[in-house]
Amino acid sequence: MQRPEFDTILCLSLTKWIHLNWGDEGVKRVFRRMYAQLRPGGRMILEAQPWPSYVRKKKLTETTFKNYLSIQMRPEQFNEYLLSKEVGFSTCELIDAPAHPSKGKFIIIVFSLQIYIYT
Repeated sequence: MQRPEFDTILCLSLTKWIHLNWGDEGVKRVFRRMYAQLRPGGRMILEAQPWPSYVRKKKLTETTFKNYLSIQMRPEQFNEYLLSKEVGFSTCELIDAPAHPSKGKFIIIVFSLQIYIYT
């Protein structure tokens, strides 16, 4: 029942939580719905968390652990799925994001986000 009503959809740091709570089918459904809600020429901006971040949160609940064990489509496969006929995006571009320091109480961690634009 989605209608194309948006020019841009922003999806940052969300896919891991959908994936851990609803598995492969949940994340696939979200991607298809986001595509369906974009107007022609619309864009989805996506920052998908890397697989190691899943490992750290897999035992948060019984559901997340069960779904973690059943995941077959890892984040590095999202691009292929989003560009497939099942979803429909035609292009993907990596935004070159600079590394950002994250200050903890005793240490500074530098992390780099990979942000993609799908059209």
